[in-house]
Amino acid sequence: MEDGDRKSIFRSLMPSKFISSNPKKAPNDADDKSKSTTPMDAYSRRRQQVKRAQMNHRHKKENYVFALEEEVKRLRQLVAQHQSLGDIQSEKQPLRETLVAHEIAAPRPNVEHTPSAGLVSVPDFVQISLLAGPGPGQHLEPSMPSSIQGPSTFPFPPPGKVHIVPTSALADLGYGSNEALVSRTRTGEGASDVNLEAFDFVMRLEQSCFAHVHTQDGSLEAPGHALSLQSASMAYAPPHCAPGTSWNVPVGEMQQLLDLSAMLPLTGELTPIQAWSHLMSHAGSSRLTRETLLKMTMRLSQEVRCYGFGAVIEEKVFRTVLDIFLHMD
Repeated sequence: MEDGDRKSIFRSLMPSKFISSNPKKAPNDADDKSKSTTPMDAYSRRRQQVKRAQMNHRHKKENYVFALEEEVKRLRQLVAQHQSLGDIQSEKQPLRETLVAHEIAAPRPNVEHTPSAGLVSVPDFVQISLLAGPGPGQHLEPSMPSSIQGPSTFPFPPPGKVHIVPTSALADLGYGSNEALVSRTRTGEGASDVNLEAFDFVMRLEQSCFAHVHTQDGSLEAPGHALSLQSASMAYAPPHCAPGTSWNVPVGEMQQLLDLSAMLPLTGELTPIQAWSHLMSHAGSSRLTRETLLKMTMRLSQEVRCYGFGAVIEEKVFRTVLDIFLHMD
């Protein structure tokens, strides 16, 4: 039997309602979906995918930077503790040798002693206070630690005495390896005063960034300021500190920040800590009065810019302002 005959017999046996003279293709969901998808819809979906990918990348980057800054703060505190212990050990050793030489028994550790005013050395800390006032709002204000305030608590060095804090980073900045972060002191002024002025100078220039390193709830609003003195100082602050809170910050933070700032890829710009180092390395810095230094600081603060990674000032602008104030009568 031929194939044509078989088909005829099959059709004759099938009910007519199952036989269509014009058969149609079964509907295909994929075809309908492709027909309903316009180029504009595909473009919108692609934009949304790219936007989500960018947001995920941005969040991962912010979290990574935040984690790095938290690690920097932790290591900074460990270094400060290590330096403090080292200083204490270096001070104890000569005392022990003196006691042994005079055959005097060393006191027990639980015995309390109050050092005399003449033996108190230049403080290794600066007291930082969180204040809320008019104008810029909350800001940090450095001062001498309350436990050593007063004109007779520590001896001033002789006029013109050089207080040197050695640094290896200054050579990279072009100031010479023998320069000092805190150099010549002015007549009648001690090294502690210069340390205090250094903190005040840098913090005033970093004031525009304070909202980036401190928020009302104590969280970090904008990462990228780990190398600022304000961020380093806030690392020592008690959690959720309110206006009026004070705490101590090691003076060595200035030197550490200077060493780290030398690695920043800045061209034609200076960080506030670099600006202070440049100022102190200038031959005319010893002639600066407190009033002139404050005026120059306020003038420089108007030229400071923050692009999300800490305060910077153009080097040309800094040199111009520096020359103006250092040559004032």
